[in-house]
Amino acid sequence: MRNLWIYGCSFSYPFWDGEIKDAGVPKITTAEGWPSILSKKLNYKCQNRAQPGYGWNHISYNLEKDIVEGRIRKDDIIVISPSFFSRVTFPEVDEEKIPNQDLTEFAARYCYDHSTFVQMNIKRFSYKLLTLKELGYKVAGWIWSNPIDVGCSFRDHHLLKIKESLIPAPDGNFIWEDWIIKNPECMVIPGELRPDFGWDGDTHFSSYGHKIAAEQIYSSVSKFSKVQII
Repeated sequence: MRNLWIYGCSFSYPFWDGEIKDAGVPKITTAEGWPSILSKKLNYKCQNRAQPGYGWNHISYNLEKDIVEGRIRKDDIIVISPSFFSRVTFPEVDEEKIPNQDLTEFAARYCYDHSTFVQMNIKRFSYKLLTLKELGYKVAGWIWSNPIDVGCSFRDHHLLKIKESLIPAPDGNFIWEDWIIKNPECMVIPGELRPDFGWDGDTHFSSYGHKIAAEQIYSSVSKFSKVQII
């Protein structure tokens, strides 16, 4: 049986935490998450490597490990979200020794300025998709958030190079967060956009949102399931 490989953060996962529980939202099961729904539609086995809080370093490391150790075949499908381009996590760091808040402060103090850091992760994500395609893998990416302080991501020539490999949201927008804010019924805790670019609620997918996401992603990657690798 062929595999569907998912890489990303909590937006590629049936995310549910204490805050969502306190809002009276029932737990979203693995079977209700878009990766599981998508795998059933494709008739592929779901291999979900996404984890809440992961940044690009973790995501890329796990993907490379699965490829080098021979788990991913050329007739499998890979779907990658880079998480937030501004997120800093390291697989080398023991999270019990360095809490996430301390890691964020470390990045703010010692890393390049925010815009430069974001641009580096945009390049790394783009390079990864281009490399995997060149090697013959069936791969697609999708982007959750656009860093406001670097302007429109899709003026970035690195992302323009991979636009054909990116999965748009249901309204055609390549930034899924922009779409879900306009469709609060797809949010696990419905809210609305504020004038300061923040939002009320929680933009993770609701059970209904997972269904919509699965349908949209299926419309982009189902073509891969019809291609035979010889």
